Amino acid sequence: IFNQVVKNSKVNGFDEAEVKRLVDEEYKGFKETASSYEQYGYGYEDVLKANGYENEDDLMKGITEYIKNYLTQKMILYMIADKEGITVTGEEVEAKVQEYMTMYGAKTEEEVYEYFGDDYIELSLMSEKVMKFLKENAVVVDSVEETTEAAEEASTQAE
Repeated sequence: IFNQVVKNSKVNGFDEAEVKRLVDEEYKGFKETASSYEQYGYGYEDVLKANGYENEDDLMKGITEYIKNYLTQKMILYMIADKEGITVTGEEVEAKVQEYMTMYGAKTEEEVYEYFGDDYIELSLMSEKVMKFLKENAVVVDSVEETTEAAEEASTQAE
């Protein structure tokens, strides 16, 4: 359902500084992973090709596309949440952090945030809530005509 929502949505632009930061992080992670394969006799070019990239430019295009897709989904997720009044509380985040600490044997909350990233837990909880909302409110249709009628009905209900 969410993929269909994303497909039917339009994002007008990105925070280019955020795109660059995330691309740089992803690139750094790729380079670190690639270097770990050296011990098995694989060079950087081997790892590039094994991941479907012909060269460094191809890798950067792939990473940039991946990051823009991620940010598109994240923006749409938060727009739905905002429009529908869906929120994540600090208590929910704290409970999830505690759950992860138990599940993964982390000794501190900082370990959880270091492993998952600063916004992963809130994003994960928000995603669960938005997906539940979409599932409960989805209208399944078989034809273009029904799709138009269902969209008009959903729009009226959302207002």
